[in-house]
Amino acid sequence: MSSTPSWSEFNGSNGATETPNRTDCYWKSIDDSVSDYQLYPVTATENSFLKLQGVVFSGSWAELSALTYMVSNNIPGPGMEIVGSVVAAAQTPSTLPTGDGLASMTGVKANFVSSTTPYGAGSPTTTAGGKMYAQLFRTQLQTTIAAYPGPTIPIYLIADWIEQ
Repeated sequence: MSSTPSWSEFNGSNGATETPNRTDCYWKSIDDSVSDYQLYPVTATENSFLKLQGVVFSGSWAELSALTYMVSNNIPGPGMEIVGSVVAAAQTPSTLPTGDGLASMTGVKANFVSSTTPYGAGSPTTTAGGKMYAQLFRTQLQTTIAAYPGPTIPIYLIADWIEQ
């Protein structure tokens, strides 16, 4: 028995539009998950649209627990920072500052919610097989006047968990 994890991104009003099987996380100045980030750069003194992304598990497992999200780096370049937190409630992505601190590089805890939605309090463990949404990791690229527009060093979203 083993789970099969994949990343999903949620966009649109109340984060209701799911794009499954995401393989990238490009912060940009538009709320979608398919447009080329180079066409929608985040420039100095602007923030990206916030990203709502999380892991969806499928398959069978005895127990999943201790889920954490993190970023590989939270300072992608001069005048830029990646902020983030785990969220339990739906929200509509915008460029307004989220109020989150720097995104964790060591892991912030997230819960397993249900087979139909990532929104809710959830539980730190799950013994259900099939499909399981985890809470979402909200991230945003924030810039200052000194920021350079366009791509910088790669930043990776990382999920870690225990499976039995």
